[in-house]
Amino acid sequence: MCGLLADVHQGKKIHNMAVECGLESDLFVSNALIAMFGKCGSVIDGEKVFERMRKRDIVSWNSIISFYIENGFHGKAMVKLQELVQSGLRPDQVTIVSFLSICTSDITAREIHGYILRNGLECISEICNTLISMYGKFGRIEEARRIFKKTIRPDNVAWNALISSYAQNGYFDESIQLLRDMKHGGLNADVVTYCGIVSSLAQNNMPNDAVRLFTEMLDLGLKPDVVTLASILPAISDLMYLAYCKEIHGYSYRNRLESDRRVTNALISVYSKCGSVQYAACIFTDATNRDVISWSSMVVGYVQNGYFSKALGTFGEMLSGKIQPNPVAVTSILSACAGISAIRQGKEVHLWAYKNDFESHTFVGSALIDMYAKCGNIAYSRRVFDRISEEDSVICNSMISGYADHGLGEKALEIFHRVKEPDQVSFIAILSACNHGGLVDEGIKIFNSMKNFGIVPREGHYACMVDILGRSGRLEEALELIRTMPVKATIDVWGALLGACKTHSNLGVGIYSGTQLMGLSCENPGHYVMLSNILADCYRWEEVEVMRKKMNERGVKKGAGYSSIEVDKRIHSFVANEKTQHPEWGSLLRVLRRLNVQMKGFLISDWQGVDRIINPPHANYSDSVIAAIDAEALINEADADKGVVAIHSAMGGGTSLNMFLRRFPTRCFDVGISEQHAVTFAIGLACESLKPFCAIYSSFLQRAYKRGDSGSGICVWSFGVVLGQEPLKNGIGDKSIKAWSLQVVGKGGIPPCQFKLYQYL
Repeated sequence: MCGLLADVHQGKKIHNMAVECGLESDLFVSNALIAMFGKCGSVIDGEKVFERMRKRDIVSWNSIISFYIENGFHGKAMVKLQELVQSGLRPDQVTIVSFLSICTSDITAREIHGYILRNGLECISEICNTLISMYGKFGRIEEARRIFKKTIRPDNVAWNALISSYAQNGYFDESIQLLRDMKHGGLNADVVTYCGIVSSLAQNNMPNDAVRLFTEMLDLGLKPDVVTLASILPAISDLMYLAYCKEIHGYSYRNRLESDRRVTNALISVYSKCGSVQYAACIFTDATNRDVISWSSMVVGYVQNGYFSKALGTFGEMLSGKIQPNPVAVTSILSACAGISAIRQGKEVHLWAYKNDFESHTFVGSALIDMYAKCGNIAYSRRVFDRISEEDSVICNSMISGYADHGLGEKALEIFHRVKEPDQVSFIAILSACNHGGLVDEGIKIFNSMKNFGIVPREGHYACMVDILGRSGRLEEALELIRTMPVKATIDVWGALLGACKTHSNLGVGIYSGTQLMGLSCENPGHYVMLSNILADCYRWEEVEVMRKKMNERGVKKGAGYSSIEVDKRIHSFVANEKTQHPEWGSLLRVLRRLNVQMKGFLISDWQGVDRIINPPHANYSDSVIAAIDAEALINEADADKGVVAIHSAMGGGTSLNMFLRRFPTRCFDVGISEQHAVTFAIGLACESLKPFCAIYSSFLQRAYKRGDSGSGICVWSFGVVLGQEPLKNGIGDKSIKAWSLQVVGKGGIPPCQFKLYQYL
């Protein structure tokens, strides 16, 4: 009883009573005393009892050997085994089983196995079962299987030992088949068998099989233990089975297992991963036995779900409660700081990490580099990098990614060439850096060099390469690369090509890549918007409408824009189209209205993520009507602003500028037949705070557009262009359109009436 209660003080009292009564020399009493002191962990007292024994039997030797094994003195246990053999006694099955369970060397195990064979003990089921487990532990599956087959009537323990051996060594299919064979043999697998295999499957990233067997286990009425529950919950989170998680939560509550810290922490983690961070927060709040893992899981959960402010608050409470954060919590909170560009809080966490020797930790250092880079301070990222070992690929990958985000491709290449053994992530990071830095040839070389490091390109690498080629205008090469991929192109790959087609106005390849995307059940609203805009450029209105219907059918919606900023130690968050309770909301609205007024007259950037105003044409206007309305709008603007000027060519007749010339002859500039330079000249005047409008012949539009786009470096043009009556090809050749103003071309379809047209211009 004292041993079971681990009450060594009461045990010593009984020992003294035995000595006073002259019973210490009794063999039975001495053996019981050794066992009691062993369970209480009182090594010295147990040794004294054994040394004072005048007579010892096999039980005495087994007691002292078990005594040493239970208290971790395996070397002393081996010495006692040798003394046992020298005393003339033969080790029995208890002795052998004890030693087999502590074998750490395959050689020692074989020596004991040899002793078993020489003494005919292999037929004892308890010894056989222990041998199976021992050989499974050393990875000798065939030997374990051989012993199992020699067992005359394998019991549940034998089956469980063999199944566990297979599962421990990664033979999961075989372990599941053995479970089925066990049932066919007339034996019902017990809770130990199921718990062992379910835990192994869950811990080795086989969530589907783990959940299936766990369900089977419950259907049989078996009750999983705490270890199994803590193992199966992460598997459920990998599969995003929120409903199943709630069922297990209910099971743990009904069976009073929820209070176990391991189950509590697993529930916090799984609810967070399934997107139900509110449930995780409730469990965390109600928990009375929170440890550092509980706090870390809650911080990670908030970060995973985008609640960065709450993550920072929880981390602060953690420090206030004098709970030492682990690297997981520190890494996550740095990600939160990066997510909201809270560089001040990030620096505070950095200071704490430095004082507590966390900065050199691989993942903490990586998170610090990432945080500073995302907060815009790449110089601080480099300082952290220089203080940490540059040989670590994880650290290097973060630095490369930071340089990539800042468009510093050359510096990213410098770091990449230091990495001795780059991994999959290293190549993703450097290809992204080449992409953002415009290093096309370097990107191609690096992509082709992956095989030299034994790395097979995956979908992410192909997506980067398609983006590199696409951004540089090499769309046909990008399409050919996709066609030669060894695996089917994913949404990311086709999305990269679609974005490049939008940038370079390649409507043919754009529609093709968009069609491929739709066939993959794409749920990214940005891709739908891009394809819709491309179709609108072709005036394929019916297909635009089909695209909108597909978005509705698939439940694809553009998410509300969200932004946050830290000002004066406070984090301010805003959501598009949503009223806010911000105390300065009135002042913010007034500023927004002023900005809207200032932005009037600037062209809408043809950004791939912006859905343009796309309306099918409802009316046709003659060229003379369009020119007259355009001229009226232009002249009215010129009357109000003396900065409005006009640029026309030798073929400027027939446009609205012809009327402007008659009204304001001193504000007109003639470029002769060099129409393609009209836009360049207009940009120069715009830089001098003038508001030029230029007239060019329609066939020169594309050349003029490219000159203004790439030659000047000005992204938003502050000038207008009016066109002559020559049809303008739309890039595919199956249709043509007439354009009267680059503003109208940039914004979308034709207004339904002349009054609306006047307002539009």
